[in-house]
Amino acid sequence: MDLLEWPPKGNKRHPWEISRLNFFKKNIMNAHLNDRALKILDIGAGDGWFSREMLNILHPDSTIVCWDNNYNTETINQLSSITNRRIKYTSLRPQGKFDLLMLLDVLEHINDDKDFLSEAIKEHMGSNSLMLISIPAWPMLYSKHDLHLRHVRRYKPKKFKSLLELSGLEVLMRGGFFHSLLLPRLFSKILSQFFYRQRNVKDIGDWQCGHVLTRLIETALAFDNNMSIWLTKYEMDLPGLSWWALCKKRSL
Repeated sequence: MDLLEWPPKGNKRHPWEISRLNFFKKNIMNAHLNDRALKILDIGAGDGWFSREMLNILHPDSTIVCWDNNYNTETINQLSSITNRRIKYTSLRPQGKFDLLMLLDVLEHINDDKDFLSEAIKEHMGSNSLMLISIPAWPMLYSKHDLHLRHVRRYKPKKFKSLLELSGLEVLMRGGFFHSLLLPRLFSKILSQFFYRQRNVKDIGDWQCGHVLTRLIETALAFDNNMSIWLTKYEMDLPGLSWWALCKKRSL
């Protein structure tokens, strides 16, 4: 969760967040990254919930550094008080190399995304390091919600894949996800253009729906995730609301 949306009201996590977490858990297990101890850097970690939950499937000797330059002392103290000792929080760029870098829905916040990505690769990736990355897809879907979250852009997946490669990465696995949300978002965007009404943008931390509806949405998104994983297995890149990739540093 972005710090703009933290803390969640009533300790409820949005079904989108839970689905996203489960999607990446499955991909990490499919890549056998949970078989060994990893030193992980979570860049733009927000409230750290994703990393805290990810520890449940990782090797018990794995550690995570959550780096977010929006942290202040109070936030770090709050997060540290609810966190496993294997996770550390910092607002300053960490030193050294990591086995796995996670940049999940981060680059859309960065004005100079190419320089930021290249710097992360140079400073924190060794020859055997991996990067797990995701971005919101399709510029035509840029909306008031993106603006609220201070997103600079959304990306065309093909163009973003080229950015990864130009930055010195080799894409090992990739694909779209949240396929079922693509058409509703497009429909919402079209309606907002022709029948515009000023509405407050709700954060994902505002999720207040009941248990039954929440479970129905989580089940539908779980089916969506399983389809995405199957498509990735057969290298079929079906468009989705988001796009992701697992990359390694390209050999010179």
